[in-house]
Amino acid sequence: MCSLPTTASVTPVQHALHDMFMVSVVPQITFTAPAGPNPPLDPTSARIFKEDPDSIKFLADETVQQKLASALLLRDVKLSDYDVLYYVGGSVS
Repeated sequence: MCSLPTTASVTPVQHALHDMFMVSVVPQITFTAPAGPNPPLDPTSARIFKEDPDSIKFLADETVQQKLASALLLRDVKLSDYDVLYYVGGSVS
């Protein structure tokens, strides 16, 4: 078993959320992470997209910051409470 932290890449999350908000009904979105609140951001992703306007806007968004700060532990998610599950893969830093 790997003991390195799992991190999230900026763009898969950002683009999925952007696509969801393009529909007529804005979905309720819950963030989760294996270790719960404030999941680490993949440093390579952060470096590659540090000047990308959409990534900058996404990471600076107050709602996104609040959702990351209150992310549920992945093991505590009750799948029957949700209509859709979009699981963004991570990388090991």
